[in-house]
Amino acid sequence: MCQPTDYSTWVAIVISVSAVGIALYVGYYTISLQVVTAIQDKLTNKAKECNRFINPIDQRFPLQTQDVSAVVSSILYAKHILDLQFQTYKTFLRYHEKQEFIDLFYLELHTSISEYTHRNQIELIPDNATLRPIINQQLNECHDLLEASDLKFRFIYTAK
Repeated sequence: MCQPTDYSTWVAIVISVSAVGIALYVGYYTISLQVVTAIQDKLTNKAKECNRFINPIDQRFPLQTQDVSAVVSSILYAKHILDLQFQTYKTFLRYHEKQEFIDLFYLELHTSISEYTHRNQIELIPDNATLRPIINQQLNECHDLLEASDLKFRFIYTAK
């Protein structure tokens, strides 16, 4: 027969194991939340960096080659940050999709930047024989990165 002390020992073991399991889950969840917050912060800062190049007078996308290059490079840098974070912290990001973070980044961008990448047109940039092909390739990469977010959040205006 079971002695009263045997029963209480098993209850204590079950409670201890449950407490360890809960502590591990809370630790995992906390670290996961910190990783997500850090990624969101980095992407928001990159979007702000892109937005710095918007012309303050007319709120339009910059037409100077060096500014366009800086904006496009920052967008691609955000993509590389996201790829690296997902590779490094895949254990803590398994319940998250990259697209969630790309959507956040897209929404932080000034509308003229998202409009420019949506059009995927290099014609607005003054001709520069050496930079034009490089920026064009980068712009295509930006368009591909932001395309799903663009389709999700773009307002479609119809003429009445």
